[in-house]
This record gives sequence, C-alpha cells and structure tokens, in this order.
Amino acid sequence: MKLQYTFYFAFRMFQTSKLRTFLTVLGISIGIGTILFLVSLGYGLQSLLLERIASKNALLSIDIKSKEDVLLINDEVLQRIRDIKDIEDVIPVTATKGLIRLDDVQGGTNVNIVDPSYFQYFPTKPQKGEYISATGEGKTNGVIVSEAVLRLFNLSISDVFNEKGEPIKEIEVVLFWEDTENTTAEDENIEQTIQSSNIVPQILEQKFFIVGVMREPVVTYMYIARQDVPNIPITTYSEAKVKAATDEARETARNSALEMGFEVAAIVDTLVQTTRIFRIIQITLGVFGLVALVVSAIGMFNTMTIALLERTREIGIIKSIGARRKDVANLFLIESGMLGILGGLGGILFGYLMGVIFNLGLNILASFLGGQSLELFERPLWFIATIFVFSGIVGFVTGIYPAIRASKLNALEALQYK
Repeated sequence: MKLQYTFYFAFRMFQTSKLRTFLTVLGISIGIGTILFLVSLGYGLQSLLLERIASKNALLSIDIKSKEDVLLINDEVLQRIRDIKDIEDVIPVTATKGLIRLDDVQGGTNVNIVDPSYFQYFPTKPQKGEYISATGEGKTNGVIVSEAVLRLFNLSISDVFNEKGEPIKEIEVVLFWEDTENTTAEDENIEQTIQSSNIVPQILEQKFFIVGVMREPVVTYMYIARQDVPNIPITTYSEAKVKAATDEARETARNSALEMGFEVAAIVDTLVQTTRIFRIIQITLGVFGLVALVVSAIGMFNTMTIALLERTREIGIIKSIGARRKDVANLFLIESGMLGILGGLGGILFGYLMGVIFNLGLNILASFLGGQSLELFERPLWFIATIFVFSGIVGFVTGIYPAIRASKLNALEALQYK
C-alpha cells in the first residue's frame, strides 16, 4: 500500500473518534505542559539567582579575609597580591564600629570602609538606590546601609527615597576606631563594644544621605567611602577584594593567599554549588512532570488498543485486498506518532500559557505588596525542541504493541470479528 494511503487511513481516526482523540491529545498535552512548566520554572529561578550573584567581574574576583588576632592583611600582603600576573585590582576593606543618629534616636552598626571602586565587583545590587560613587569634589554621594538599619529606626524604603528614587533621608554617622583593627560584620553588642576601653575617641561625626539599601533584614551594617574618612589611621585591613583578568590569575591569587594563611572566598565556588543544586531541582521537577506524561501515555495506549478492536474488520478488508503486515503496522504507528506530536505541540502551548499566567499573577501580587516584578520562567529552545521530539517518540513507542497485534491479525478471522 502506498504511503499516502496509509496516511489517509490514519487521518480517518480524527474523523471517526473525535472526542476520544481529543481527550488523548489533551492528556499528552497536560503531561508535556507540566514538564515544560516545572522545568522552565527551575531554569528561571536558576537564572534569576545567578543574575544576582554572578556578574562577569564577580566571577573573576575573590575575597581574602584576615584571621582575627592571628593573621592580619597589611599593605605588604596587598602588594604581593598585586604583583601576581594579570591581577587588575586589589581593594582593601576596613571594618570598624559606629553609631547612627536620627533625630533623638541612635543605634550601633558595623561599618565597612571601602573605595567606591569596590562595588564594581560586588555580587549583588542594592535593594533600592545605587552604590557609593565619587562626586568629583573629593567626596561621595552618601552611604549604603542594610535593610536592618532602616528597621532599627522604623523606616521604610519610601521614607528614604522619593518617588523618583532620589535619596531624601539624611543620617548622622559617628565613627569609632578599634585597637584590634579587625572587627567583622558579625560582631554583636555593638554599642557595648563602643563603650569598652579598646575604642579610641570618635574620629568622624558627619551627616550623609542614604543612597542605597542592601537586602539584609538581620545584620546592621553600613558602607562608607574611604575618602570620606581620611583621618582614620589604617594600617591593617579586615579583608580585600581581588579582581583578576583571567581564571588562571584568579586561581593563582587564591593559592597565594591560602599559602600565606588567609581565608579565601570566591563567588565562582558558590556558582558551582548553586548550579549543582539547581540541576538536581530541575531533574526532580522533570520527574514529577514525567509521571504525568506516563499516565497520559497509558491513556494513549488504551486509545490505540480500543482502535484496534474497533477496526478489526477494517484491517481484515485491507489485508484481503492486498495490504501487507508492514502496511498495517505502519498505519497504527503513524496514528500513534501523530497523537504524540499533536500532544507535544499542545503541551508546549499549554506549558507556555501556564507560565505566563502564573508569572503575571505573581507580579500583580508583588506590585500590590510593593515588590519588584520578576520573570520566573526561562524556556531554552533546545529544551522545547527536546520535549517536542520526546513527545513524538512517546507516541511512536506507545503504538508499537497495537501495531504488532494488528499486523498479525488473520484476514479471514478479522472479517468474521463482531
């Protein structure tokens, strides 16, 4: 039998059993759509997270941290790192204690003194506002605080920035200096520490605008530019951010710092671990979708089996007029393959629409609550192509058994079947 006639007989299924065919395709579509929805959600969450932590500069940077009271970072250490080939920048960070005053209220905070260029290599963006930058007059545009600082003074984002996003809240910063010269952002009881004997008198009492707020609801900390505190007698540093030009230079700087006994952290390590975790999440979500696809495949198998029983006499007729076993098998394989392909197309459309509706609803809720709109779904073209091909394969495989049974039917017995 010519292939065109085989396709003609296969398409008759869509005319004679419209409802059953529609429900079968719908079942496959739901299974494929579920896979697309869940896995694209996993890809979207991964991209969203990596976008926040993994800029190109951040991936080529490492943080060298001193060991408290044991091993301190000084200018000699910084120079040794700078001398490594392809090291573009080494920016030290100095940690100390301070007080923030607003009206009649004051609270202690950890203070990180940095050069404004430090934020070129910072892994995250402010929740609101911008980074510290130079004004061209030997000063900067203000300070950056954590969200916890706002909570300390019962402030909201709208109290700090106007509708145009411009800073409107000015705070007074009182800065102190510790003899240890190695305070970390995790220290507690800040105000008690300031009152202890190892703190020298205040060396800064100045007002600044809050130009940026970092997403940290627990730890109170602040970033202030080094050029705004020129009188601090800095000889050692709590940490240093190193920017390399290449991956090889980054690893050389890391090994050099480790050999000197310092602690080293790198965003690239977090990226590797995050990628592994999200790969597991994507596989897990895909398995859930696969379960739905298996259930729908069983439904397709049932449809093809019923079609075999209903068309037994038809098979006997086409065999009696010369159709070969191969022609009968191809008829059922084409039918099941078309069901799989149509289910794949419907599933891609279903999964896409589900993602759009879910994302739209979430963004409406976020807007209502004062949050930011996000794109939670990412659908790589290779993945869409893969699940489309996969749906066709599932349909083809599901039709193999009914096709074999149909091809083995005896023409005379098939004609007598009632």
